[in-house]
Amino acid sequence: MSPQVAEKVGFTQTELFGLKRLRNPSTSIDEEVAAKVWMSEKLPLFSQGVDSSTVLFLRHKYWFHDSSELTDPLALQYIYQEVDRRLMIDGYDNTDDIHIQLAACRVHIAHGDYNPTLDYITPETIRYFLPSYIQGAHTIQDWNRLIAVFHQKLVGKSKAGTKGFVCLGISDSPLM
Repeated sequence: MSPQVAEKVGFTQTELFGLKRLRNPSTSIDEEVAAKVWMSEKLPLFSQGVDSSTVLFLRHKYWFHDSSELTDPLALQYIYQEVDRRLMIDGYDNTDDIHIQLAACRVHIAHGDYNPTLDYITPETIRYFLPSYIQGAHTIQDWNRLIAVFHQKLVGKSKAGTKGFVCLGISDSPLM
């Protein structure tokens, strides 16, 4: 069923996606916190306890080692949004450098190449680029200065390439 749903959404790489349901249907639908179970693609959904009131989530199944494996631009956008949303919620304990690199990627995706005359991080926009639990670690001016160092390294990179980098994670960072 998952490939059919992914195809209906418009993904060409349907094998990368699967359906998940909440482990405990009485749980809140806060999908970031609730435990989910993968649905089998070989069994009908109703035989897996799915009925018309069951909430299913379309999620990517695999992490990539090479962004060239992800050729579907719609799938890349979807996976980027999922990964970015997960990274922005409280609970991911990363170093300042990781948060700064991810913020630089977010700034690059939102605004394009680095422009030294702009301050991308303001009291109004900080929530779009940094998780709430880390925002108070530096002043706005310091965040701009720190993020600018990594944003400059992204000059000339495409937004799609930057999204692929975020999806791959920072561990093999070309920025470090």
